[in-house]
Amino acid sequence: MMRMRLILAVVVCIALMGAFGRAEAAPAAIPGDADFNVGVTLLQKGKVDDAILAFKKALKTNPDHVGAHVNLGAAYQEKKMINDAIREYYMAIFSQPNNATARYNIAMLFIQKNQPDSAITLLKEAVKVSPTYADAHVEMGKLLFKKGAVDDAIAAFRQALKASVNHVEAHVNLGEALSKKGVLDEAIFQFKEAIKYKQENPEAHFKLAFALMDKGDNEGAIDEFKAFLKYSTNVAGYDQWRSAAAQNIQALGGK
Repeated sequence: MMRMRLILAVVVCIALMGAFGRAEAAPAAIPGDADFNVGVTLLQKGKVDDAILAFKKALKTNPDHVGAHVNLGAAYQEKKMINDAIREYYMAIFSQPNNATARYNIAMLFIQKNQPDSAITLLKEAVKVSPTYADAHVEMGKLLFKKGAVDDAIAAFRQALKASVNHVEAHVNLGEALSKKGVLDEAIFQFKEAIKYKQENPEAHFKLAFALMDKGDNEGAIDEFKAFLKYSTNVAGYDQWRSAAAQNIQALGGK
């Protein structure tokens, strides 16, 4: 499911989990909060249609309620109503020009719509207004890497880690970008950091194995390929990687 971020009122005091990712605090005790809080609760329970009605009611009371616009956008996004979602996120930015969450959410939708340049523009805006927004730095770095701007991608991943030292995805992507540049010692370090923070990380083990191979550490590579196979057993989408890992273990003399 495409990542999105929600804004919660302080009075809710709940961190959203699952499909909606982490939440962001918003000022409490403003007009429309009562219906907004109802909408957040409904959205958490998966009652998306009812949540939409609650957020609309909040916006009727207070058309500038930023949290209601963002969460209404998230509800529309959940229902695959992409244009409606984008409209609400832009309304949030109109009401609060320094809102990084709305920019991030629109960028994720632009990625889904295969508009990477537009997504990069919004992510740059997001980190400009919120320099410690680690996820935005990571997503921007991934897009830059795909465009071949490896040095810019590395810079973005480093900014993400400056904001959040234990950001596993930033470590993995920085390791991959450094491997691309041939900076293997630091790439290996970054993959190991990712594994330190999340041992059961198939991608980190797999990419570390190749970096170790490139360094001539075949035994270490074998161990990492085996770790990848162990941790990817019940994870969908790794069939080709599992085949490659098994072949490489055999080619390197492992069992």
